[in-house]
Amino acid sequence: TVRSKTTSSLSSKTVGSILAVHVREGDRVKIGQLLIEIDDRDSLSQLQKAEAGLREVQEGLEEIEQNIHGAEAARGGAEAGRALALATFKRYKALLEQKSASQQEFDEVQAKMKIAEAEADRAGRMLQALVAKKSQVLAKMEQAKADITRAQIYVGYGRITSPMNRTIGTGTARQIQFMLRYIF
Repeated sequence: TVRSKTTSSLSSKTVGSILAVHVREGDRVKIGQLLIEIDDRDSLSQLQKAEAGLREVQEGLEEIEQNIHGAEAARGGAEAGRALALATFKRYKALLEQKSASQQEFDEVQAKMKIAEAEADRAGRMLQALVAKKSQVLAKMEQAKADITRAQIYVGYGRITSPMNRTIGTGTARQIQFMLRYIF
């Protein structure tokens, strides 16, 4: 009885129909040479879905970044409006104390100052909300990248390659025949 010093076991980590067997008993194969292809359409669709999810998240990130720039500009404008309203309020308060402005004028300036403060606060909260949303989108992006990596791994499971340089012997040929019978 003649036996090889080295043997290897062939198996797949995925279930599916065998599409092609690229070797027969007696063929010489090299490390990494494709031996068997298994239908991996489901894995490919999962990969496409994950890639689409990443594109969607990337587009969402671009939109949020644009919104953040807009919110920063709005906050700057609101802060300038608040500073002007506060300065005007202080002037009118001094004028009211000197009886150079009416109570009506002072009340209008005071109301404008409160509105400017509210607008500045609202602009600040809006910016904070957008920054928090950006963090969420970045987390979703990492998840999408992990989904792509996992899907790529599963796509690779549909290809059984040779683990070593060798001649396909009877044992390996029987394994392939068993896989064909088992899956079909």
